Amino acid sequence: MHDGKIYFCFGVGKQDDSRPSCIRVYDTDRRTITARYNVQEQVIYEPEDIVVKDGVMYVNTNTNAKKTSDLPCIFKLSLPKEKPVTENPLDEIRRDPERAGGVYYVTDLSHPVTPAPKGYTPFYINGYFRHGARQIDDEVTYPAIYGVLEKAHATNNLTDFGKALYERLEPFKKNVFYKEGDLTQIGYRQTREIGRRMVQNYPEVFEGHPYLKTNATNVLRVAATMQSVNSGILSLRPGLEWAEIDNSRSFLTTLNPYGNVCPGRSPLDKYILGKENSWYKKYRSYIDEKLDVDAFFRRLFIDVTQVESEYDKYDLIHRFWLMASLMQCLDRQVPIWDIFTEEEILAWAEIENYKYFAQKGPEPVSHGRSWGLASRTLRHLLDESAEDLVRKRHGINLNFGHDGVLMAILTNLQAGTWAREASNSKEALQSWKYWDIPMGANLQMIFYQSEGNPDVLVKFMLNEKDLRLPLEAVEASYYKWNEVYKFYIEHCDKVEKSLAETLKLSYEDF
Repeated sequence: MHDGKIYFCFGVGKQDDSRPSCIRVYDTDRRTITARYNVQEQVIYEPEDIVVKDGVMYVNTNTNAKKTSDLPCIFKLSLPKEKPVTENPLDEIRRDPERAGGVYYVTDLSHPVTPAPKGYTPFYINGYFRHGARQIDDEVTYPAIYGVLEKAHATNNLTDFGKALYERLEPFKKNVFYKEGDLTQIGYRQTREIGRRMVQNYPEVFEGHPYLKTNATNVLRVAATMQSVNSGILSLRPGLEWAEIDNSRSFLTTLNPYGNVCPGRSPLDKYILGKENSWYKKYRSYIDEKLDVDAFFRRLFIDVTQVESEYDKYDLIHRFWLMASLMQCLDRQVPIWDIFTEEEILAWAEIENYKYFAQKGPEPVSHGRSWGLASRTLRHLLDESAEDLVRKRHGINLNFGHDGVLMAILTNLQAGTWAREASNSKEALQSWKYWDIPMGANLQMIFYQSEGNPDVLVKFMLNEKDLRLPLEAVEASYYKWNEVYKFYIEHCDKVEKSLAETLKLSYEDF
């Protein structure tokens, strides 16, 4: 192990030319082999151990005294060159298949803190936080999957592969039933660590008597996430007291304007997220184009017609996809990615990515409403921050919600390629990667002040990595707060006018 990479060797050297001495380098961050070395000419004996020091590899060999009179040797080699990182989004999934789970992806959200401009220290944090890892959040998936497998098992309608899947999942049933939408133990741990890192990375924010406020939507897992982040903060600063901790449906107008029970939500916006519009028709066409649904079910069931008589096959295959994606969110897991081929996994990732892109991103068919509603959330974050700064508060003012809102906020921020339009699944994948909004994803705004400079600076972070904004930075990813506020409030004003105009359109326009 060296510098985050695992070096391993194999082969037998000159003993057998068909099994040459080889070295591989596995990058633990990228989860892929980054170098492949055939070292048969340099390491003529069987390689046994590798030590990396001062830019050089030392390879120890295994020489069997019973087979040769050769003495053990240590060969000195230069470090292998890494292969270039591909920019194909699907290659990210090949390296790390769990990314295919998209919004179910669970990953390390911690990253090094970038140094602040000279003389500046952090004093205030605002932001939007998605809940941590959860169970599947509908009441259909678990009954559908177990229902179809249990009936097929009872009627001898499972293939050998289907039986193996049934035997894996049946004992696991107690770990998911009646837990729909619940925050999992992984979710609790990862969000508690977010709170702890906030204190560790920005201790100045919590000094003295900070102003502490945290609000969440009315969904239980979101409120539980809020409390978990708070507990992480308290674990390092046990004497702190909150000015406000609350969760309420009344917050939906700003924290989740897409919610089914959001006060004042228009029928048009409900329609846009439904299954009668243009984007959903494209979504269904991609399933037909990129997946052989019948072939999938023939792997599991002897007589597929028995399944089709009770279930919509398109809906059911999606339920299996959700189940495969879910497992990484649980402490006790039964991985079932093998029910899909590699080609199917890559196809599903592209298709599901398009669904989120169309619902919350710049798909032209939505006329800007899909992402535009989240301008109200962005305005809320900006105005909250502005008010707290006017009141000369230091501390935190955090908001807790959902994945789609965070995606749409990023579109409004015009960060990276989040605001780039696309009209099909392949193009969308070049702009969006829905696994970039994993479980516990968050947008943090860290504010900095200086005794020698009146300008307040702010940096935006997605999952604790600095974001570049379409504004001139003072330094690195640090921007003048007054310029950020002016730019985005004007943007929100324009979007609000557009929302008023598109509200006059007919359903047929979408």
